[in-house]
Amino acid sequence: MRLFVDRDLGKKLPRALRAVGVEVVAHIERYPSADEESIADAVWIAEATRRGEVIVTRDGRIRRMSAEVAAIKAAGARCFVLEVGNGTPFTYLRTLMLAWPALEKKVDELPPPFVIGINAKGRLIQRLP
Repeated sequence: MRLFVDRDLGKKLPRALRAVGVEVVAHIERYPSADEESIADAVWIAEATRRGEVIVTRDGRIRRMSAEVAAIKAAGARCFVLEVGNGTPFTYLRTLMLAWPALEKKVDELPPPFVIGINAKGRLIQRLP
């Protein structure tokens, strides 16, 4: 399983995930010259999904904004939202590692599209469909 880590999670989280053996593509690596507004969510959601990547973000709006929801559904995306507020890369890594067994199971068993929240204790909460 390869993750696509959204820009809102920074540069350190992808490095930390790689350090523990997770295959990762960071938004900033795929779109190095883009600023936060220049690549529409629908574009990177579709691209990541086409490449078979599982999206990780902390942007909770992705499950509430109609354009983003439509992009997730159209692409057949698999998306996990870290619901931990403004944390540190360590907080994000810890949360993902706590959730990892359940996250892998969901990716294997739940047909896309879906959006699943991950709380600070690593508990998964289905948000979409």
